[in-house]
Amino acid sequence: MYLNAQTTISHSHVKLIPYLPQHVKTYHSWMQNEQLRQLTASDLLSYEEELSNCHSWRTDNTKLTFLSANVASRDKRAELLGDINLFLSTEEPDDDDVGGETVVGEINMMIASSSTRGQGHGTRVLAMFVWWVGAQREAVVKEYLGETDGNQKLEVLVAKIDGGNVTSIGLFGKLGFTKVREEVNYFGEVEMRVRLDKAVKIARSLLGGTEPVVEIYDE
Repeated sequence: MYLNAQTTISHSHVKLIPYLPQHVKTYHSWMQNEQLRQLTASDLLSYEEELSNCHSWRTDNTKLTFLSANVASRDKRAELLGDINLFLSTEEPDDDDVGGETVVGEINMMIASSSTRGQGHGTRVLAMFVWWVGAQREAVVKEYLGETDGNQKLEVLVAKIDGGNVTSIGLFGKLGFTKVREEVNYFGEVEMRVRLDKAVKIARSLLGGTEPVVEIYDE
């Protein structure tokens, strides 16, 4: 999506920034890790393929991404941590719902380096992202669907997580995501869901009641 092409979101020592060509070298190096690819259900790509993938994040209106960064690293430079992504689709409403199709946002994320895990970065990144998606829900739907009649709304967030990834299951649980069923699907994943309004409320609480700062990315 173009929506966040020049957007940076900051809260405490963590930033979310656009994924740009200058970041591909770092991202490509992360994905050489077989365990990380397995946890994120990612394919091994060549550098050229990853560069093309970087471009597609901007031009494809069904998905958007941010890289996460720690701006409190010892050398005072932003240290890239990982990424967080949103994939959009539509679903028919439940019988008790009114209006048109529901837009569903599937989130996946990673903290790439094991040395930066277990420090609370994942919780803050996810909370910041959910807060921003909530604030931009109308703009997200407009870019996804184009002109709409106003009945299509982004109301549900989904996460599909490897059944053995207990840490990620717990992380999404902090934002109110609950398992649709205990059994894993054909791909060995558990599906978790939450209403966007509920997740945004929890995100605000996890961020201490202070909203992230949204600015134009100029690095």
